Amino acid sequence: MNSVSIIGNLTRDVEMKSLPNGSTMFKGGLAESEKYKNKAGEVVENTNFFDFIMWGEHWSGVAQYMPKGQKIAITGSLKQERWETPEGDKRSKISIVVSKIDLLSTKEQ
Repeated sequence: MNSVSIIGNLTRDVEMKSLPNGSTMFKGGLAESEKYKNKAGEVVENTNFFDFIMWGEHWSGVAQYMPKGQKIAITGSLKQERWETPEGDKRSKISIVVSKIDLLSTKEQ
């Protein structure tokens, strides 16, 4: 099973790209933080950053309400991208392919 759900804040405005094959892709970034107390009793915050992709023109109605700072909940699947740099180094990253999104609130609210 390949499924993930995350609540966090957008790290940048969602960007739309029209691809040569006619499809539409929306890209964004999400930050999620957890706070806990360490053994010394100090509050520690750990932040994780995720890239996500939304495929299809039907996301355009939602994407316009997704500025940087917007709190959202996304559900989707993980996809690993692999490529090689011009220098021959192998790279990879994991992104979330969104199937469901809920707009929650902005930092100002």
